[in-house]
Amino acid sequence: MKPEEMYQKVLPSIATLLVEKTDGTKSFGNAFMGVKDGIGLTAWHVVKDARRVVAKFSNGEEFEVSGLLDKDERRDIALVKVKVFGRPALALNPEDPPVGSKAYVIGAPEGLQFSISEGLVSQVQTLDGIKYYQFSCSASPGSSGGPLVNIQGEVLGVVSWQLRAGQNLNFAIPAAYVLGLDSTLPTQPWLNVKAEGPMVGPVSTDPAKADEVLAESLNADLDAITAINGTLWVLKQPVYTEKRNIWTWNKKRTWRLVTPVYLFQCQNDLPSKIDALTGLAVDGPRAVLRDGLLRDLKAFSEVVQGLTDTIKTLQKQSGWDAEANDMLAKTVALLPKAPPCEQSVLEEVAKSSGFVTRLSQDTQLILGLSRHEDWFPLSVLSFTRNPLGFVVVDERGTAYKLGFRSNDLVLSVAGLKADSLLALKAIIKANAGKDVEAIVRRDGKEEKLKMSIPKALK
Repeated sequence: MKPEEMYQKVLPSIATLLVEKTDGTKSFGNAFMGVKDGIGLTAWHVVKDARRVVAKFSNGEEFEVSGLLDKDERRDIALVKVKVFGRPALALNPEDPPVGSKAYVIGAPEGLQFSISEGLVSQVQTLDGIKYYQFSCSASPGSSGGPLVNIQGEVLGVVSWQLRAGQNLNFAIPAAYVLGLDSTLPTQPWLNVKAEGPMVGPVSTDPAKADEVLAESLNADLDAITAINGTLWVLKQPVYTEKRNIWTWNKKRTWRLVTPVYLFQCQNDLPSKIDALTGLAVDGPRAVLRDGLLRDLKAFSEVVQGLTDTIKTLQKQSGWDAEANDMLAKTVALLPKAPPCEQSVLEEVAKSSGFVTRLSQDTQLILGLSRHEDWFPLSVLSFTRNPLGFVVVDERGTAYKLGFRSNDLVLSVAGLKADSLLALKAIIKANAGKDVEAIVRRDGKEEKLKMSIPKALK
């Protein structure tokens, strides 16, 4: 068929969705009739959180969309019940289209209803375990939920999302996924439909948002390392004293193990970071960094859970036994064996000010993204949000030799306060070869340390 003939053939089956959300906002989307009479196919994000949906067809007729039949949140597709009869169902083509073949999108870009655009199937991509059809047809906001069709009028997929950082980088969910939904399920009224969780498929984003998500996830990656190593440090101590903040006396004067607060915080923080990364549509070095951070954070989630379970076992057993040792060994084996990406990839992403300025100067120096004459290794682990709270101090490092210990909070050195590791190191370096006093908060009390700073700091 000619494009104009194909358009006239499929047009009666396509509707603009007028969606009223539970928060009172309104939006446009699209649906098309498929599978069988009265069933519309659309993108899940179009009708998510809806309280009322109306389908408007090209002849001006409007019909109530009474509710949801089935959905796949991860793949961003949904079947909805439209109170209409006699509208033809479009044929779904479950085969992957040839790359380079002609494709068409019919939708309501920017609210311009029933617009058609022509392009090519650019590639068949698999992102985060989901297949997508990348296409070059124009598809502005408002096109979501419409059909991606071939010249025969067969539906190749459901328009889902676009990468706004590029030009004509649009993606559709293959029709084969739609065929996996169950059209025989009872209709759920909109107010009864609950989302199972945040959208986890790729989403439309801009470079600034992408850099923000990547930088925050990198900070979470570093903080997870600190939380995990801090817990391991405590668990591996051969002698526990009453002052240790993870062990306390109970009424029977026997040891009771307490899960570190920062392990709980890590466990709570990681899921949102994983969801944000999973929903991030990027390419090039950013995609490499995203995939590496996803790998790390998912592994860290398992490690945190393993450490929590180990501590629970120790609490029940009141000490180490074969079961606890085995759990800890299996947990440690889950730790990533390599950094999330090559240094060259990290440096390429860091060329964006939107990314690098969201990392503290300490973090930039630790990652090798910047240099400073006052920087030298202290061999400590701390959180990005609290750099002077030393969770772990390596006994072989400079900080330990100066008198700092794990769980110290540094208040001042030589009468000067610092707000970052770099500032602390500058103070220490300025007093090289001198005896000075440092003040730390240790085990809940302020303590003064007599500190002899060597002339050479390594």
